Amino acid sequence: MVVASQLQLPTLAEEIVVIHARQARAFIVQHHYMARMENFAPLCYGLYRDGILDGVFVFSLPLGDEMFLGFDRRLVVELARCVWLDKGDRNTGSRTIAILLARLRQDWFRHQGISPELVVSYCDTSRHTGTLYRACNFIDAGLTDERKNPTRVGSLVRPRQAFADRQTVKRRYVYPLTRSARKHLMRRAAD
Repeated sequence: MVVASQLQLPTLAEEIVVIHARQARAFIVQHHYMARMENFAPLCYGLYRDGILDGVFVFSLPLGDEMFLGFDRRLVVELARCVWLDKGDRNTGSRTIAILLARLRQDWFRHQGISPELVVSYCDTSRHTGTLYRACNFIDAGLTDERKNPTRVGSLVRPRQAFADRQTVKRRYVYPLTRSARKHLMRRAAD
């Protein structure tokens, strides 16, 4: 059972709470263009306006190799889905993500027993330009390689090209959660 931890947005009459993955999945299926969510999503947040679920932000474990940009994969968290209903405030997404990034290490530790150092998210370049990530100070880490980027189907991991109708090459964005992670990324960029 997930215990709700509440976060208050500083300038809005909204609240963010940890929600169960089933509730997040139902919202995503109804409102996200991909209409799906991976089975394993250990930390889901709900954005509520006047007591009604108005947005969902899902953090999960990334798939793939043991190392990610030089980080142990266990220290990397993926912002796998973010969807909210647009109620006229164009900064809702970036403001909410900023609050979640500030709390993520603490909440992830409470739920998973480890403090992450890096957040990664993937932007579908056929539908988005990455404005949200840039507004949140994510770092552009380049394009994915469709042939090497696996996806999970049930309990199996298969290459993304098997699902070419639903997959595209994506732009990878990263956000360091610690000073040491930021330094590591800067050293890596300098090489």
